[in-house]
Amino acid sequence: MYNNYPEQLTYDELLNPKSKYMSILGPRYIPIHPAVYNSEFAYTRDFAEKVLSSLDDSVLYDIKIINKTLGIKIECEKPDMRFFNVVANPLKRSIDVEYGSSNIAAEPESNIEIMLTKNDLSGYMIEKRAKIFSMTYDELKIPTWYIHNIDDNNIGIYLFYRNFAILFNNLGIDELKSPK
Repeated sequence: MYNNYPEQLTYDELLNPKSKYMSILGPRYIPIHPAVYNSEFAYTRDFAEKVLSSLDDSVLYDIKIINKTLGIKIECEKPDMRFFNVVANPLKRSIDVEYGSSNIAAEPESNIEIMLTKNDLSGYMIEKRAKIFSMTYDELKIPTWYIHNIDDNNIGIYLFYRNFAILFNNLGIDELKSPK
């Protein structure tokens, strides 16, 4: 049902230079490959720790790509990681990343499950690329993140959420491709 050779997301495809208001796409518009989304490993504490341990390098690289692609200069302080809480629940198949009153979450087949459709996509994903992330071949139905109040935070925290979403997908694809 899914593409057998999932591709990783690139940082620049998750930028929308033509948009004045949403040029740095957040987790709501960052797809999760269905094979990762429907996996068992992605909702474990071990996998969450793997994502967390890669965040610093990912955010620095993301800032470099944002500055280059959008022609802007983003400077931000690293958020205090003690205030972030990541709850991974393999039994419930959910992951929730919290900071104060904001959070992102992925929870297949729940009341917070979010799917992108063709109407949700902006220029960052051409139709062919979007189909790689679709749950079905007939229509675009792409798993993504539930978000709550993330725009209320400073750019450093926003980039933390953005990069957690990117790494969740990309490290998940690495996991799928690694020999068992």
